[in-house]
Amino acid sequence: IAVLVISVSAGSAALPLAASRQWAGKWRFSALAPIAVLILWVAIIVLGRLQSADSHQLWPFEIFTWAMLNMIYMVAVMTIKRVLDKADQEKSLSN
Repeated sequence: IAVLVISVSAGSAALPLAASRQWAGKWRFSALAPIAVLILWVAIIVLGRLQSADSHQLWPFEIFTWAMLNMIYMVAVMTIKRVLDKADQEKSLSN
């Protein structure tokens, strides 16, 4: 199960990385935000495991939770970006 969970999580991490390559400015930062959260959370898990072997025993599911929340976040950001870009495009065409 852990291998499946980590594989899905890695696939989920590919979406913000791909978006950050295509987007510029503040949109790039919004795409990289989930990766920053992931790095922070992995650091917390590693430090917790170093302090006590009993902590974060279900760490693959913690990472999987990040992956699912990341997907929701990225869909929301992509939708907002698309709506705003479309509105900007319509505004520029009407001028």
